[in-house]
Amino acid sequence: MKCWVCLDPSWAATGVVIIEEGDSNPWVSARCTTIKTTKKKFPNESERLVHIVDRIFDFATGNEITAVYLEDVYAGFAVKQLARLRGAIDVETRRRLCLEVQPVNVSAARKLLLGPIKKLDRKQAKKIVLARWQAAGAPVADDAQADAMTIANYALHLRGKECLTK
Repeated sequence: MKCWVCLDPSWAATGVVIIEEGDSNPWVSARCTTIKTTKKKFPNESERLVHIVDRIFDFATGNEITAVYLEDVYAGFAVKQLARLRGAIDVETRRRLCLEVQPVNVSAARKLLLGPIKKLDRKQAKKIVLARWQAAGAPVADDAQADAMTIANYALHLRGKECLTK
């Protein structure tokens, strides 16, 4: 089946969502996982990086991946580490799938999903997004998966497909 992989990259908990192209209700039938890592389990940063990237592609195995979308790196906490993770995902996507990663601005993606809202801190925004997806019946278990689902929703919007909006 032809699918898109949508990612919320993080060194602690990377959210991964796989949606099928052409699915009439992709946010309900999506497959979701969170790749959790700790510095204690992976004291070597390079090994941790390889582990995260390998788990992303392990989860996607068996699907014909036609696009990869990920939350774009933003300024702030751990931006250098996130940029390294983003770079590793970019390289492996190109090497394994011959595809270019499509960056998605998370603020624009959240605005599409929630409508115009007052400026929220990161934790508040993640809680609201998680609640919105759970209310819509999406199989998201945590805020990493909810953010990846928000990226997937925006990808649908970019491709002119039906998406969840406020």
